[in-house]
Amino acid sequence: IAPSQRMSRRFRIITSKSLPGEPKVEYIRIEDDSVRIDELRVGGQTQTIEVQPKSGLPAYQISPAGGAKSSPSQRDLPASAQGVRTWNILSF
Repeated sequence: IAPSQRMSRRFRIITSKSLPGEPKVEYIRIEDDSVRIDELRVGGQTQTIEVQPKSGLPAYQISPAGGAKSSPSQRDLPASAQGVRTWNILSF
């Protein structure tokens, strides 16, 4: 790949200090020239993923299959199933 075609990627993990017996909380940000992805993990389990395209398109969230925000029908999907994308239409 030519140097002009390489994408600049940044990866950052912020781990909060938790009390004894409390699950570890991690905020993960992966960013390149076209998108920023923010992930929240609690106790090693992904809770939310937010994708923000840098092209001006609206951000969307991915609810991981089997995660805390998934519906009962989503939790019944096989482990290999992808998460469900959602867009916020109105926010106040």
